[in-house]
Amino acid sequence: MAEAPHPVHAALSIVLRVLREAGATFVIAYQGVYQQTPAEKPAQMLRLGLADELACVPEISANKYALNVRFLLPEGVQRTRVYEHDVASS
Repeated sequence: MAEAPHPVHAALSIVLRVLREAGATFVIAYQGVYQQTPAEKPAQMLRLGLADELACVPEISANKYALNVRFLLPEGVQRTRVYEHDVASS
């Protein structure tokens, strides 16, 4: 017989489902950069999906002023360069 889910687990599942369904599902990082400020819509959770064939790596930073995502070309440990094309989420 299966155990009933713990109340905390059930509550967190509901909150995560609501957050996932309320967010934008498709955005474009123009010239490899995406920025969202709290004035537009506060970011509560970030879910990032990319096509497998893209040769870039996301760099994500966030604070109380903005959410920033830059897509970088992996060119070594010290050198990074922003991917210069538009990146669409998948």
